[in-house]
Amino acid sequence: MHIKRFTAANMTDALALVKEALGDDAVILANRRTEGENGESLIEVTAATDTPVQKTGSTNGAVQAPSPQKSFEKIPDDFPVLEQNASDLQKLLDKHGILPNISKRIDNAVKALAETGFDDLDTLDMVLGKMITFEAPAKTIEKGKYHVFVGPTGAGKSTTVCKLAAQKKIDKHSIALVTLDNQKIGGYEQMAIFASALKEDAHLMRTPEDWEELQKSVCDKDYIFIDTPGINVFNTAQVTALKKRLETIGLQNATVHLVLPASLNPLEMAAMPAALAALHPSTILFTKFDETTYLGGLTNVAITSGLKVCYITDGTAVPDDIVELDASMLAEKLMRKPRLPWEREA
Repeated sequence: MHIKRFTAANMTDALALVKEALGDDAVILANRRTEGENGESLIEVTAATDTPVQKTGSTNGAVQAPSPQKSFEKIPDDFPVLEQNASDLQKLLDKHGILPNISKRIDNAVKALAETGFDDLDTLDMVLGKMITFEAPAKTIEKGKYHVFVGPTGAGKSTTVCKLAAQKKIDKHSIALVTLDNQKIGGYEQMAIFASALKEDAHLMRTPEDWEELQKSVCDKDYIFIDTPGINVFNTAQVTALKKRLETIGLQNATVHLVLPASLNPLEMAAMPAALAALHPSTILFTKFDETTYLGGLTNVAITSGLKVCYITDGTAVPDDIVELDASMLAEKLMRKPRLPWEREA
């Protein structure tokens, strides 16, 4: 087995280096934060492969990323054919819609850990915990920051915002609800009704001047949640327009959360972070977790994007039906055979 360390500005760049040097079969053994020569924060990833690799001129086995620019794993044009000698685990992951190159990486890692005596569920839990950046809720929704929610039309952004706001209100925090969406019929009115129930105000922002006034009333709030219009990712003009709008009102440094339905087509799901990269999302929140048993799309994008993952929503109840997603929950779901609505659970 060939083991090598890679150093990059972020996890996405580090994974790209792993793939370039060791190929699709590489297994991530560990990752940690470290400091560069100038004190900058870096990610160090240790990976391994059974496939022979060419030696480089590196003296310590570490590879430095050439650029901190955001990159994403290439998404195939269609699903490759699963190998005929695929393991039972690979076949199960394939049924979920997980891309074969990813399922093979998972399977290789599970096999390596199985020799230590753990069962498939425990090993899958550990492997997913290494391949996906799961983050605690307190870090995902930090106090005192502006939180902007973006995503395709119908993803569930507004409902997710309301759930998070209600949770923070129950915990005795002050909140502000803001929407940039003046397109959805009744959208602002629904938010205003909800805000009133929380004894807070809802704010509709149409112009930069609105934001200047709004900041005076929300700057002292513990949590500021900002909803945005749904985006057609095939219309790059909409993405550009939202980016410029956020920059114009000074929200280019806000924490941006990408909201995606877990029920999206796996290939479309995997392409979403790249399509919306101009908005600089740092986390993904998955909605409609209860509306699908096929979790390949969710797993593909969580691994290939390198974005942090925390919450899933699994219903429409507010403030309920939003929970933390971790490796254990995802592993348990993936070990179940996916089914259609009219099929009984095995």
